[in-house]
Amino acid sequence: MTRKYFLLISLIILSLPINYAFFLDFFRLIDVLSIVLIIVTFKKWKLDFIELYLWLFFFILILFSSFFGFHSMNYLDLIDGLGFFYKYVFILLFLSSLSSIQVNQKQLKVIYNLLYIVYLFLLSWIFIYVYLVSNKILIGAYRPSFPFSNNYQLSDSHFYANYLALSFTFFYLTKTNYKIPIVLKIIEYILIFPAILLTGSRNGVLILSISMLSIILLNFGKIKTLLKESLYFSSILIFAFIGISLLLSFSSLNKDLDVLINRVFSFTPDASFIGRISKFGQALNEASYGSYFLGIGLFSRRGIWYDGIHSQIISAGGFLSFLVFLFICLYYWNKGRNYFVTKSLSYDYTLMFFLYFISNFITEFALISRSVIPFLLYIFVLINSEKPLQK
Repeated sequence: MTRKYFLLISLIILSLPINYAFFLDFFRLIDVLSIVLIIVTFKKWKLDFIELYLWLFFFILILFSSFFGFHSMNYLDLIDGLGFFYKYVFILLFLSSLSSIQVNQKQLKVIYNLLYIVYLFLLSWIFIYVYLVSNKILIGAYRPSFPFSNNYQLSDSHFYANYLALSFTFFYLTKTNYKIPIVLKIIEYILIFPAILLTGSRNGVLILSISMLSIILLNFGKIKTLLKESLYFSSILIFAFIGISLLLSFSSLNKDLDVLINRVFSFTPDASFIGRISKFGQALNEASYGSYFLGIGLFSRRGIWYDGIHSQIISAGGFLSFLVFLFICLYYWNKGRNYFVTKSLSYDYTLMFFLYFISNFITEFALISRSVIPFLLYIFVLINSEKPLQK
């Protein structure tokens, strides 16, 4: 990897915690740096025919639906429409950019360490945020937001919890390939469960639970490995108990903590669940203007976020677009077989892909640059880890 690519990727990772949006409430420093990387790597891109065809067909359906939707609804929201078109295109562009870059083992270790440092900082920030808000030093919602936000009253804790759960899974899966100091791992294990509880988000607990269960099941036939993984998870649960006990010792947090814990472990239909059902119904209603095969497009919708990639795509492009989206996911799922010779890395790729796929049916995280960028960087590390291991 040339120095400019390495520097840009490093800056992209370091800019992840900066939540300050300086354009249209979603354009941040990480977007600027990512676009620069996309531009400088453009000549190196290599898309195969199937990949290009699937994405092109998807965008044609979305744009055709947008044209049809404008004439049906006589309503145009140009800014939000262009914003979401950028979000869809960004996934392909950033993925193509990373795929074109070659990296050596030394650079890969630096990238891995930077990703871990940012993850550990964001893990710690939750407790700093709660302390600042509880002591009236910072004015914001009791559910945490990323640092350097424009408005701390608008929480992004739903995405925050998902990022923490996916990051924990990635660094857990790669713990034998890349060594992290034991002190940092202990701190991470103490903080991870209380941090996700403090977000008040069920999706973080769900993804973390699926992750742990999947790792145990994948090693079920290997007694020695199974015992080792079970010991790891038992240690994490013990550390989690210690972390939660420390939180409960602060009387100023008790009231808010009770609310958040009850929310996380409440599985009865609430406003969040009902809201998702309602938005799915709205998506179906909007798709009905295109006879369900097409949607209403990106520029004529009344909604913005639909709490699920399925609702988001069905609203914009109908069931045809959603079907193509599933084929795109299957394409990248299957492509993992070409990336890996080492079984453990292949399992890691499959699990990470599966968890992110499930996550997006909870909320369309792939359309949030601060979510899709770290996820694609984790995949980038896994793919490039194969090369040194084969030598």
